Amino acid sequence: MLKAFNQFFHVLSLLFTSAEDAAVSLNKATGVMRANVETWETTEKLKLEEKLAIAKASRVTSIEDKAA
Repeated sequence: MLKAFNQFFHVLSLLFTSAEDAAVSLNKATGVMRANVETWETTEKLKLEEKLAIAKASRVTSIEDKAA
């Protein structure tokens, strides 16, 4: 009977250890994903700013051409 309790608690200990390892791995993966999203957001923001600058420059050129 004592051996069965010992085995049960050993299995329970292994289960909690595995759950802890999974939580640590998930936390690391989430951190990597968060960093990738932040990089993507920054890249997309820079692309939009560049498109806006090109559009503004095009508008100014168009207005100057009409004035000339």
